[in-house]
Amino acid sequence: LEDATRRAFDESSPIAMAAMMTTRLVVRNGVGCLGRRAASSAFSTRGTPSRPATSRRVAIPGSRVDFAVRAVATDAETKTTTKPFRRHERIASIKGADGGESRLGDTVQLRGWVRTVRAQKDLSFVEVNDGSSLSGIQAVVTSEAEGASVLANGEITTGASVMIEGVVVESPGGKQKVEVKATSVRLVGGADASTFPLQKKRHTLEFLRGIAHLRPRTNTIGAVMRVRNQLAYATHTFFQSHDFTYVNTPIVTASDCEGAGEQFQVTTLLNGADGAAA
Repeated sequence: LEDATRRAFDESSPIAMAAMMTTRLVVRNGVGCLGRRAASSAFSTRGTPSRPATSRRVAIPGSRVDFAVRAVATDAETKTTTKPFRRHERIASIKGADGGESRLGDTVQLRGWVRTVRAQKDLSFVEVNDGSSLSGIQAVVTSEAEGASVLANGEITTGASVMIEGVVVESPGGKQKVEVKATSVRLVGGADASTFPLQKKRHTLEFLRGIAHLRPRTNTIGAVMRVRNQLAYATHTFFQSHDFTYVNTPIVTASDCEGAGEQFQVTTLLNGADGAAA
């Protein structure tokens, strides 16, 4: 390609050479093309690149002209650079059916809210729950752990959002089978212990109605939401497997909002006839 281009420059007139100097050499999927038309084919109809591209400059020996070479990645290269979505592991899957005994020695990452925290001089116990199970998992944080200063300073309190990495070890206590020996602690979002409404004690449903944005963290509301999720999933799975289509129909309600009550007429009569005739 370089030899053919150099011969074209040697045989062309100065006007042709000046015109070709402004032309961009575009290499797309291994095929060389001259002209802006080939460059525009690498873009979608909305003007955004359809594939990631990189540019480099190539100089032709014996000439003062160089070309901007635009290499467009193929579909295979794009797939290799794209990372698949991967959700973090939930506490329920870490504990499993055996309470976590099968995960002994595994390195895990806990992401959730702090239920309780007991800080001592060189040792702290943090119970973390992410809503995937009724009971959380206890993390033991020593002074050697990365980020342990946030516990020593009292920044991690009940209701705080944390990210804890560590190794699953056997728990010497009798309340749980395993615990996490933390190697690093990160405070994602703090909570004021003096004003945070959820505490370790049990709260009434009347009290939880006043904190609707926090009540999913409780065991009662969390269990109800998980049961409703499984019921809705099973119902939709059944009908989808039998080729049903899910539609949103109008909801008949007793509340008259913005004239919606006048849109439909609800009556026990059919076509204006009385009940006996119907």
